[in-house]
Amino acid sequence: MRIVTVVLFLAAIGLAFMAGYGLRPSAPSTSPYDPEYWPGSEAQIDDAYRRWSVKAGAPVDQVKGMWFPQLMFLPTRNQGIGLSCVKLRIERGAIGDSPVYCYDNDTMKLLAEYSDVE
Repeated sequence: MRIVTVVLFLAAIGLAFMAGYGLRPSAPSTSPYDPEYWPGSEAQIDDAYRRWSVKAGAPVDQVKGMWFPQLMFLPTRNQGIGLSCVKLRIERGAIGDSPVYCYDNDTMKLLAEYSDVE
């Protein structure tokens, strides 16, 4: 009788563990544009591509083929709710560095530009 009680107790613990595991929060989205992790917008990415294509003297399509957006959010203390930054990471093996464009969180207002990277 005692063995049956122990087995049932262990089975109940196992079921509770499995139920808790199933109820855990889901894994973060792998989308680079998930607003929970990056509150910027597609328009900010497009603007960064446009600005870099003008500075590099290349068509936007060519820039989009060689540079890939890396998204960052920088919280600020006294400047509102933060900065949404787009870093255009260059393809491996290419020559150059990565320009960074930082915008007011949910707007197209450019607050910082680090594009002297030729």
